[in-house]
Amino acid sequence: MSYVVCTTCYWLSAAPTRGLHRGPQRCSCEEQVSRKDVSLDCPSGFHLCYICARTKVGGTSRWSWEACNFCLSANSGTQKKFGFSLALGRHSIMNGISIPLREKITADDQRVVDLLNFANFSVTLSDWGILRARQLFESVPEWEPLKVVSLEDWQKKFKSSRETSLAALKNYYGVKEFSDLL
Repeated sequence: MSYVVCTTCYWLSAAPTRGLHRGPQRCSCEEQVSRKDVSLDCPSGFHLCYICARTKVGGTSRWSWEACNFCLSANSGTQKKFGFSLALGRHSIMNGISIPLREKITADDQRVVDLLNFANFSVTLSDWGILRARQLFESVPEWEPLKVVSLEDWQKKFKSSRETSLAALKNYYGVKEFSDLL
């Protein structure tokens, strides 16, 4: 299946194909496929990397990553070298945040606070990815009249690498060097 980047919402959509079932992937401008019509955790779960916005990530499972392999590696490196990293797993459990269902908890339990913070962070991270995608799109003036850009053209124009991921992560944190955060 091929994908396009919508230049209104910067989400991915399945590219229209003649006579073939398009699948559930829709950008936020389009009507979403009903959950009762599809058995996937995340029917429109593919998106551009939330850190660098250069490549397709995610998937139809709740166990998907929100960043590309280069950004995941850069994020892991900041954890090893500096002791901090972003929660880039789609599900809280992937980020070490969980509350066993059988346990009785109170609203002020730190795990509840952590779970709520993760949910808020996930929205903020998604918003950051959309902002980054918009910035990349706007850096190509000849694309201005386009309603969509093929993912293939997007990835050719904005090549993903270790260097671009490190730069994107520094941009996210608003620093020139990660050591500036210490």
